[in-house]
Amino acid sequence: MQLTPNGNTHFKGAAKNLAKELKDQGFGITHSNALNITAVALGYKNYNTYIAQYEKIDSHPITATTYINEAREHTELLYPSIKERFVQFPHIKSDQLNIYIYKEENEAEGLYYLVVEIKDNNTGRVFYSPEYDAILLFVYPNIREGLNDYVIELHEINSEKLYQENFQTILHLVRSKNWVTLEVLEDIMTLMETLYIKRDNIRDVNKNIPKSQNFKNIFNENKDYL
Repeated sequence: MQLTPNGNTHFKGAAKNLAKELKDQGFGITHSNALNITAVALGYKNYNTYIAQYEKIDSHPITATTYINEAREHTELLYPSIKERFVQFPHIKSDQLNIYIYKEENEAEGLYYLVVEIKDNNTGRVFYSPEYDAILLFVYPNIREGLNDYVIELHEINSEKLYQENFQTILHLVRSKNWVTLEVLEDIMTLMETLYIKRDNIRDVNKNIPKSQNFKNIFNENKDYL
């Protein structure tokens, strides 16, 4: 497969479909924003960057494999790992979730609690805290550094209607943020789908951890082995 002179037509069609899908989900965006989000999903900084690169590709086609590898490298640069601030919680195993102890640095003595993320995720920036029943988006001071979290508290999720309402609320809260990307939205959607099914189980596990399990000690004992 190669990118051809018709590629930009397909790109704009994909952006149009994206805008329609998000509008149906209650997350209206402009056509220019749809173009930029689509460009970011393909590994470009924005639509203008895509156009500049596309003009080169037009006369010098590249293979799909090369294109995908370049997009992956761009994504790794955009979302470098922040796992040095997390420690794998060794007493719980899951096929779908990564379960960590997180240290909240803005507390004087350090605040330690469990957070979970979907194993198959794009950004490494979207987590759930069962203790606080909240989505944590590590996006400040910018999405690349991800030093601090943007917190979204969840309402009860016990029906399809409430699941949809929570997702609509999240979209409304983040829609104007300059760190919103298609990858972040995909990670939020995937996490919300999992929480709709497993949220109660995750919260029960968190509640039933013995008091003798000192998160601070486990964190300090394991942080050098990341």
